[in-house]
Amino acid sequence: MNKRLFCSLLFSLVALCSFAQNRQIDSMLRKLNTGTVKERFKNLVKISDAYTQTDYNKSIQYARAAVEYAQKVSDKNFEGEAYNVLANGFQFHGKLDSALIYHQKSLEARKAIGAKKEIADSYNNLGVAYDTSGKYRQALSYYFAALKIFEDLAATPQVAMTCTNIGIVYKEMKDYTKALKYYNKAYLLYQKTTDDFGKTVSAGNMGSILINFNRYKESLSYSKQAFAGYQKLGYETYTAYPLSNIAVVYDSLHVFEEAEKAYRNSIKLHQKFENTFEIANISCAFANCLYKQNKLTEAVFWAKRAEQVATEAEQFLLVVRAYEILAKAYRKSADYKNASLYAEKYASGRDHLFEYEKTKASFELETVYETAKKERELLAQQAKTERRNITIVALSAIAALSVALGFLFYRQQKIKNRQQLQSFELQTALQQIETQKRLQEQRESISRNLHDNIGAQLTFIISSVNNIGFAFKNSDDKILRKLKSVADFTKSTIVELRDTIWAMNESHISFDQLKLRILNFVEKASEMSQVAFTFSIDEDLNARTFTAIQGMNLYRIIQEAVNNSLKYAEAKSIAVLVYQDETQLTICISDDGRGFDMEEIILGNGLLNMEKRARELSGTFEISNKNLGTQLCVRFPKAQLL
Repeated sequence: MNKRLFCSLLFSLVALCSFAQNRQIDSMLRKLNTGTVKERFKNLVKISDAYTQTDYNKSIQYARAAVEYAQKVSDKNFEGEAYNVLANGFQFHGKLDSALIYHQKSLEARKAIGAKKEIADSYNNLGVAYDTSGKYRQALSYYFAALKIFEDLAATPQVAMTCTNIGIVYKEMKDYTKALKYYNKAYLLYQKTTDDFGKTVSAGNMGSILINFNRYKESLSYSKQAFAGYQKLGYETYTAYPLSNIAVVYDSLHVFEEAEKAYRNSIKLHQKFENTFEIANISCAFANCLYKQNKLTEAVFWAKRAEQVATEAEQFLLVVRAYEILAKAYRKSADYKNASLYAEKYASGRDHLFEYEKTKASFELETVYETAKKERELLAQQAKTERRNITIVALSAIAALSVALGFLFYRQQKIKNRQQLQSFELQTALQQIETQKRLQEQRESISRNLHDNIGAQLTFIISSVNNIGFAFKNSDDKILRKLKSVADFTKSTIVELRDTIWAMNESHISFDQLKLRILNFVEKASEMSQVAFTFSIDEDLNARTFTAIQGMNLYRIIQEAVNNSLKYAEAKSIAVLVYQDETQLTICISDDGRGFDMEEIILGNGLLNMEKRARELSGTFEISNKNLGTQLCVRFPKAQLL
């Protein structure tokens, strides 16, 4: 089950209850000023919950009233619950920054009284908020904190729920092995409970994730279990999801008759409940299934249907998938005209898809403002046009001759300007090529000098130090240690020199090249210490390129951070995580060492150098002392990187 389905399940469950809750709102409002302190507080919380779906402002209003009441009666337990309700109200309506603030306040109140189960609940809620905002590293940190407490309390349903959340994050990160591990754990735990809904959702998760491992028979079994579970619970709208998984399994096994039947039923259900994304998504899969069977006319029909629905729903990734299937189907049908048309659409759509997604968010934020602005401009333009039309009518006879003469002059001038522009562009291009050629020659000359002169001199220093050490091998240990230190430092300098020469010889550095350098460094560091290294890089970064300076700065930041952990942290494990979202590239290095006091630490040259390198790339530098260990994160806006 993907995140979209999981969230829709939760929100729909709330919707099922909201009608009954709204019928009780008037009754609860009448009881606000009566009853015990606990009853008054609970009424405020229930009213806020009841308004969550129907009236955002009132939901927040009563949640804030619950916070004020809890503070008035000085009850930390009430305060933690009230902040939690307030945070959930913000989160339900997509205001994640506010949700994070109040989830944190809820956690602080609950920690003050040592309410373990409630503390774990706050950890889980923080994980959901970070997960929803795409900050998977932070989400996992809070999920695992919640999981440990729930396991200590033997709270089986909560353990299963948290494992499901962890599985969802790992699936989003495309770490399917870990996703399967936690989905399976959640499934087995739900079998020990009476939670039929949890059993059904977890079976659906298993059916979905196992497809990624080609474990089709197991996937089919779990998907059928989920399908039957949703039918039994009366959630017809969700039966389409395991049915889609069943279709994909039969398709993969080439049991096409069953696959077609499942695809058609799944699409029919999604149409019934107007789920346009899944209609387009499953129609694409169905079209591809038909294409594999050489049912080309039907494949074209379903691919065009997917294109139409996806276009209306603004799901352009699915539009591009439909283009690809249409291009293949027309080519196989020997309809080369349409094949060429859709192949071109597919190539263009694939190139522009990323750029569209990047600008979509800012475009939507500007729409309201731009609409009002354009309306004002239109009114002004209409008034201006009316005045201009009167003037044009009066001067039209005189203007006719002027226009004709002006047109001839304009045409000649335009041709002349075009020729001058072409000449200028050609000269500029030649100058740029010549400049780049000279820069490259200078770069190669400098790197040769570094290698031949300074490199040779450093090698000579190492040899001389070793000879001196051999000559004084019976001397004071302090002298020998000092000589070894000089030799080691010189060797390290040679390695850094080679890295610098490598960067200078490259006009651009791909992230794949940079990753190999980092992996080599981490592997050597691991061999020289007893520290366990974890290294994770977002696969989507492999094709990204940087300038030589950017690439070297990124490499030096990671190198310095790992060296600091090895030298000072006394850590047993070090994790290096590199990932990106729509706006920024993030590098985090964390360890489980002894940490430090943030108020007492004095930044050394290494940390200052990392901070300076981050600033040079328009990035931010953050270092924090966690409960166990240290985390250093640098973030760079993608727009500033090549």
